[in-house]
Amino acid sequence: MLLQVAFSLLVLLACVGGIVLLAFMLTWQERGASAHERQRRLLTGVLPVAGGVVGILLGLFFLLMVVWSPGGTKLLARL
Repeated sequence: MLLQVAFSLLVLLACVGGIVLLAFMLTWQERGASAHERQRRLLTGVLPVAGGVVGILLGLFFLLMVVWSPGGTKLLARL
């Protein structure tokens, strides 16, 4: 049970970190000097990072649901 709670807190910390990273990327994108620069930053920086962060967070949520399933304590002990 303690491992499940610790893992849940770790996932919560990762979510906060993902939100902060996305906020930083959007701020960076908006500080482009021209409309063309902002569009280039969006396509080459913000969208790939956002896709990666969302993919990682979805994977963590799936793993969190597996850990909290009835057999999750045995799975977490093997990790």
